[in-house]
Amino acid sequence: MNTDGSFSYSYATGDGQQVQAQGYLKNPGVKDNEAEVIQGSYSYTAPDGTPITVTYIADELGFRAEGAHLPTPPPIPEAIQRALELIAQAQKQGTLDTGEYRPQHQQHQRPNSSHQQRPTHYPRPFSF
Repeated sequence: MNTDGSFSYSYATGDGQQVQAQGYLKNPGVKDNEAEVIQGSYSYTAPDGTPITVTYIADELGFRAEGAHLPTPPPIPEAIQRALELIAQAQKQGTLDTGEYRPQHQQHQRPNSSHQQRPTHYPRPFSF
């Protein structure tokens, strides 16, 4: 490990396994934007003789792995992609509503008489 917190390692075993990875701190010291990033790969031979290689990255967006043997996910629906873009834009501008309570200073106003709820009158029940 380096003094800035970054690291790198790799090794290989006698049976052909190989591993390598490196990591670092992204945006160090930037509140709410600091993230650990680790990227690397590993490879081995499957029991059926198929060579398997996986490359990956883990960061503020989560863990993502790729390999020829892995299925590909369906595309992200357009509406969800647009929502993700709007969220990212709001985060960047500092206007994202997180749902966190923020007290508001409100001035009390007299209700407008045209909007007051009026009592509802119902007829008396029928009796025998």
